[in-house]
Amino acid sequence: MGSLCHKEDQRPDEVLNAIQNNDGNFIFTKEDLLKRLTAVIFKQYNWTYLHLAVWVNKINIVQALLKIGADINIQDTNGDTPLHLALITNKRFLAKILLEKGAKVDIKNVEGVKAIELMNGDPLEFMKFRRTETEVEDLEGILDSKNTIK
Repeated sequence: MGSLCHKEDQRPDEVLNAIQNNDGNFIFTKEDLLKRLTAVIFKQYNWTYLHLAVWVNKINIVQALLKIGADINIQDTNGDTPLHLALITNKRFLAKILLEKGAKVDIKNVEGVKAIELMNGDPLEFMKFRRTETEVEDLEGILDSKNTIK
């Protein structure tokens, strides 16, 4: 790794590019990195790097952000979580990753839409990637016999 420290005035796109390109010229403490990478970068939308990484389908960035402790259920100005965004943009693999890492399916956005309601097809398909049977049972409790939201 390099020895150049991250500058306070570093632009968000430069930080994201450095991470994406494995640029060793940025040295952070874990706390500093978490603070910077979970900060709102697009104030108009209240987006964090996690929202952006989901939107542009950067799986490795999403995984790295989650590994350092980014809030998986953070909501933007529309109330959308990263899971909402993954589902809205039909990024099923990212949605599965977010579910594996514990993304909540019952958070409502400002329109009152839960992420689970955005799941095309069988919502139980996504639950295969969840960690516990209890979560699957909870989901089954809100679905009718046709696996649609009650």
